[in-house]
Amino acid sequence: TDFERTAWRLVPNAALRDNGATSFSLFVADDIRLDRVEVALNLFHSFRGDLRITLASPNGTQSVLIDRPGWGRDSGDN
Repeated sequence: TDFERTAWRLVPNAALRDNGATSFSLFVADDIRLDRVEVALNLFHSFRGDLRITLASPNGTQSVLIDRPGWGRDSGDN
């Protein structure tokens, strides 16, 4: 089977709010079947232990990418 590598890029310019949720959506109009997904994040937040990042598919499958590093006690900013 031949596979083709395809890339989409989402570059939001939005603040990550404290004690709230920020979400972004990327819609792909093509009817494709995915073998895997690679995600690269570049973000800044004053308390990385606040971060919980999930990737959700159209059928509802959710993959947790980051879940409050350091059990919420990690105050590093990188």
